[in-house]
Amino acid sequence: MDGVRSKVAFARREKVKDFVVDGKRALLDDGAKVVMHLTSVIAIKGREHVEKSFILESSSSSSMTD
Repeated sequence: MDGVRSKVAFARREKVKDFVVDGKRALLDDGAKVVMHLTSVIAIKGREHVEKSFILESSSSSSMTD
């Protein structure tokens, strides 16, 4: 859950009010649940569109397999 918290914390720190998720806008409060399933988040700050990519890492698998 640490990864989710850091994403939400980032959004709050950057004063992001909402996210665009698959073309749909979600408010930050609801975003906490949405961010969990995201690999990338487009944050809207005023007129600026700041794209931040987050890689979701599963804590159960520590080795990379192709």
